Amino acid sequence: MSPQKTSISLKSKGGGARRSAGRPPKARPLGRPSKSSPKRSMPNKAKSKTRKPGSPKPKVVVVTNQPLVSEEEFAVWQAAREVEPKSEEIQTVSPESEDVDISSKPLELPDLSDNHQLPSRLYRNLAIFFIILIGFVIMVMFYYSFIKVKIILYPAVSQQKQNTTIYLTDITPVPSGYLPAKFIEQSTEYRETFRATGKKQLPGEGKLTGQVRLVNKTGKDQPLVATTRLLTSGGVLYRLKNFVTVPAGGEIKAEVYADQVKPENAVGANTKFTIPGLWSGLQDKIYAIAEEPIVFQSNIESIILDSDLEQAIVQAKEGAAEQVKALISQEAQDETIAYWLDDNVWEVKSDGQAGDAKSEFTVTVKATAGAAIFDFQTMVDLIKEQADSQFTIDESTVVYQLSKWQPQEHYAELNVNYAVSIVATQAEELIDKRALIGLTREELEDYLSKQPGLLTYKIIWQPHLLKKVPGTDKIILQLAQ
Repeated sequence: MSPQKTSISLKSKGGGARRSAGRPPKARPLGRPSKSSPKRSMPNKAKSKTRKPGSPKPKVVVVTNQPLVSEEEFAVWQAAREVEPKSEEIQTVSPESEDVDISSKPLELPDLSDNHQLPSRLYRNLAIFFIILIGFVIMVMFYYSFIKVKIILYPAVSQQKQNTTIYLTDITPVPSGYLPAKFIEQSTEYRETFRATGKKQLPGEGKLTGQVRLVNKTGKDQPLVATTRLLTSGGVLYRLKNFVTVPAGGEIKAEVYADQVKPENAVGANTKFTIPGLWSGLQDKIYAIAEEPIVFQSNIESIILDSDLEQAIVQAKEGAAEQVKALISQEAQDETIAYWLDDNVWEVKSDGQAGDAKSEFTVTVKATAGAAIFDFQTMVDLIKEQADSQFTIDESTVVYQLSKWQPQEHYAELNVNYAVSIVATQAEELIDKRALIGLTREELEDYLSKQPGLLTYKIIWQPHLLKKVPGTDKIILQLAQ
């Protein structure tokens, strides 16, 4: 047996991180310098000949006079032997292992101590912290981007009175801004009779007269002279005014008067009178009945008062105006008419004057009226062009009247009064966002319910758990469509 070579290796706590101090460092083959050691100058290699396949690889023995271990490596090795415990392990090395190329063996990684692992744990903890922090920031940003309060507003419609002047003309072509119209004039005469309300006391006691119906149920005519007495059951005495003959089985009407003229002698309707001058057997067959009440009339006559005449003239002018309008409307057909009525120039006559003793009087008015006939919708469209676009004209409230009438110059002015419906076109006109910041749900409801221009509203909270109104950038105001 050939003698075996032995190598001594020292076990240290560092494991494979340090070379064994039991033996000097093994000399590296000259042909393969280590990557970590600086390159040494090497003789030029001879060109290798191409080896035939299947031929055995020749063994090469290198002879050199250089030391196998450098002085620096030997010093390190010796220092390690003096410091570390010298527990040696003798290993038997086969001759074949001596020639193994160490570069072909895998490099053993050194074990990391706790000191080397601390930085890795720190970096890992920092990374986890920043990941959690970034996730939290993203969640907060998402939350604040998601929250909002949306308020849908239903504005109330308010009316406002407006006034404008429209210029009319009957010439063609129609100038810009003018309303085309047709000008006509019409005259009429109107009469009306009125009663005088004034009273004048005359000398005398007054009068108490009336009419009765005489009835004869006998078979013989009954003549009755004037002043024949007629007596009521209450003892009030009346007399016939004229001679009459009551036909047999018939009746006749006659005028009567009270024997004593005084208010208490007035009688009511259907009062029965007996005739005391007849035989008592005939009084139930021949009698009189007052079908209408007989009232006491004082000795007064009617006169025309100033107020009677003034009121009559006003009323007569109104009647004349209606009459002349009716004549003009016959020419207008379905078009709109604006009248020019200047009653100050109308001729007015009366057959009675103030103070006249007349119970009735008649007033006559000669009226002349002008009229402008035009299309109503064309007028409304012209008003809309002049009015604000946000206004809606209520056509049922349009009232118009001619304020200037110059038909000879083909010109007239129409004064128009109307009402417009005002509706807000922007939500900010109804609500100020700044006034809503920080309000709770109840406070927001109370605030919106008190807004005068708001008919109703609808609030949408996002998320639903939101309790207070956020900033203005998170408040969305929207008008209902």
